[in-house]
Amino acid sequence: MSTLAPPPRSARRRASRSVVTAVVAALAVLLAVVGLSSPVSAANNPGIVVSIAELQKADANGNVSDGFVRVGDVVKMSLTWDATGVVLAEGDSFTIELGPSLEAREPRSFPLTRTHGGQEVTIANCDVTKPAITCTFTAEVTRLQDEEGISNFKGDFWTLLMATGTEPGETTTMTVNDTPTEVDLPGTGGIRAPRVPTYVPSTFFKVATPINASTTIMPWSVGFGTEHLEGRVPGFVADGATSSTLVITESLGAGQTFVEALSSWNLVQAGSSTSMTRVSLVNAAGRVYDAVGQDFTYTVSFNADKTVATMTITGVFQPETNYAVNVPTRINAGTAQEGVVYRNSVSIDGTDLTAAAQRYYTVNSGGSISMAPGFGNVEVTKVVDGEALDSVPAGTSFDLVVDYKLPRDASTYDGWTAPGTLNADGRTGTTTVKVTVGRGVQSDVFPMNTSLTLSEDPSTALMADAATYVWGTPVFQIGNQSSDSTGTVAVGASTTAVRLSNTVSYGGVLAVSKTVTGLADDVTAPTYAFEYVCGAVTGTIENVPGDGAVVPAAPSQGIPEGTTCTVTEQTDAADVDGYDLTQPEPVEVTLARSTDGPTVAEFTNTYVPVAAPTQGPSEPPTLGPSEPPTLEPTVSPTATEQPTATVSASSKPGTPKGTLAETGASVLVPVLVAVAALGAGALLVRKRRQ
Repeated sequence: MSTLAPPPRSARRRASRSVVTAVVAALAVLLAVVGLSSPVSAANNPGIVVSIAELQKADANGNVSDGFVRVGDVVKMSLTWDATGVVLAEGDSFTIELGPSLEAREPRSFPLTRTHGGQEVTIANCDVTKPAITCTFTAEVTRLQDEEGISNFKGDFWTLLMATGTEPGETTTMTVNDTPTEVDLPGTGGIRAPRVPTYVPSTFFKVATPINASTTIMPWSVGFGTEHLEGRVPGFVADGATSSTLVITESLGAGQTFVEALSSWNLVQAGSSTSMTRVSLVNAAGRVYDAVGQDFTYTVSFNADKTVATMTITGVFQPETNYAVNVPTRINAGTAQEGVVYRNSVSIDGTDLTAAAQRYYTVNSGGSISMAPGFGNVEVTKVVDGEALDSVPAGTSFDLVVDYKLPRDASTYDGWTAPGTLNADGRTGTTTVKVTVGRGVQSDVFPMNTSLTLSEDPSTALMADAATYVWGTPVFQIGNQSSDSTGTVAVGASTTAVRLSNTVSYGGVLAVSKTVTGLADDVTAPTYAFEYVCGAVTGTIENVPGDGAVVPAAPSQGIPEGTTCTVTEQTDAADVDGYDLTQPEPVEVTLARSTDGPTVAEFTNTYVPVAAPTQGPSEPPTLGPSEPPTLEPTVSPTATEQPTATVSASSKPGTPKGTLAETGASVLVPVLVAVAALGAGALLVRKRRQ
C-alpha cells in the first residue's frame, strides 16, 4: 500500500491563504446580503438642532394654563427641530430623554407627515415611550432632496407629559441628542408635592377624570356639599341627626350606557371641616363600608336603554361636609374613540340644581414639518358630538376645502408649487385636505401671510348609509375665536392649530308603498313615481311597484327626524289604457328616527274599466256625387239568396262601339259590387226591424 507524500510547505501556505481568502469573501458577501435585508438602524444626527421651546401646565386635552405644577399634573412640552443645511439620510434621528421627574402621559407611535403635491408624505416616524421620544427619518427625505431639490427640513413637535416626581429647582434636566440640557419648568417653585387636601365647601357639580384610548368605563362623579344644598333642596337638613332624602337623576349623552353592576355605584364622604379623610359609606347593592354608612340607604334604578339613572339617597347628612357618588358608564364602542365628545348631565329632583360635563380625547402628541423658511400651514383637529356619534366609525374622514389667496403671484416663490388648482390670476386657488376624527391633519405649506378660508362638506363623510344621518353646521375654532361654516386664518411662520367640530344626529328615512286594485288579471300595472318635499329637502321616488313593496327615498343629504314630508303621486305614470283613475290625494307623514325603520307614505290606486260605447243602425253608403244608376233589383223571398239587378245604359250618338263596350265593362263590376252591398244592408235593416 503506497503512502502519498505531503505537499511542500509552500504549497500548504498557498492553500491555506486561498482558504482564508475564500472564507473572508464569503463572509463579506453574507454580510452584504444581511445588510441589504436589514432595516436601517436609527442614529442621532448631531447636525439636527433640537430646542425645547417651553413646558406648560395643561389639561388632558392639551389646553394650557398658567401656574406651577404638582406631582400628577399634566405638562405640555413643545420643541422645535431644525435640519437646515443637513443632508438627511434614512435612519437619521433625534432623541429627547425626559429625565427622572417627567414621563410621557400616553406612549404611542405616529408619523410626521407633510402634504406635498396633494399627497401625504411621511418624513419621519416618532416613537413616544414613557422615558424618551425618538423621531427617525424615512427614505422620503432622500427622495425629496435628490429628486425634487427640497431641503431645509425643519418643524415643531409637542407631547403631553405627566409630572411623576418633585423638582426643587426651577429647571429639570433632559438629554437632547445625547447632550444634557436644562429645561425651565412651568411657573415657579419647580414640581411641587401633591396638594394637601383642605376643606372647601362644594357646590353641586359633575366631573369625569381624563380618558384615553384604553378607557372602557367612563369615571363620572357627582359632588355636592351640604352647605350648598340646605335652603335649595326642600326638606333637606344636614345637622348630623335628621334623616333627609335626595333624588338625583343622571342623563347620558350618546355613546354610553350605565354600568348595571350596582356594587360599582358608591356613596362616599369626600371631606369635611373636621377631617379630609375620604370615607366610603355604602354602595347601591346594599353593602355598608363604614359605621357612618349605617345611617344611609342608596338605591339606583335605570330606564329601559340604560341611559337615565335615578339615584335615591336617604340618610343622616353631616354639616359642613362634602359628598360624592361615582357614576360608571360603559363606552358603547368598547373603548373611547378619538375626537368623540362624551356628555353627562345631572339634576336634583324638585330643584333647579343642574350640572353637566363632557370628556373627549385627541392624540397626545403631534408635530409639523416645514420645508423652507418663510412658510407655514394649519393643523386641523376634528371632533364630533351629538346623539348619533355611536354610528360614526373610528377613522371617519371628511373633505376640508382650503381656498387660499397668496400675498403675491405664485411664480415669485422659488422652489414652491401652489397646491391644488391655481386660478388664472396666479394668486388664488383651492386645494382639499382629508381630516380624520380625533387626529390632527396638516395642510400644504403656504407662504407667510397667505389668507386661508377653510370650509367643510359633512356629506363627504365616509359612512355607510350616510344619508340617514344629519350633520350640523361645522364650527371652526382658531385660538379663542369660533366661527360657523367657515374659518379664516392668516398663515404664520409655523403651524396654526384649528379645531373643527361637528354634531351628528339621527335622521329619518322616507319611503313609499303603492297598492293597486281594479285591474284585470291580464293587465300589467305600471310602476309609479312620487315627488316629495321634506322641509328644505326635495326629491323623487321612482320605479315603485303596485304590490305594496316599500321603496325608500335616496336623498343626497340626511333629513332630520320629526320633519313633515308631503308626498305626491305623479299623474302621468299612473295612467292605464281602458281604465279610469281618480288621482290619490297627497300624503303627509312625520319622519321617525331612522333606527326605527323607514316612515312609509301609503298610496292606493283603484282603477275602474271604461264602459264600451252603444252602436246604432248603419245608414247605406253614399255612392258619390254622380247620379246612381237605375237599379231594378229582384229580391228573392228568402234572405239567404243574393239579389240580382239589371243595369240599362244608353249610348250617346256618335260613340264608337268599341268604346261603349269597354266603358260598360269597366263600370259594371263596381256597380255590381255596390248593388250587392246595398242589398245586404237592406236585408240587415229589415231583419232588425222584424
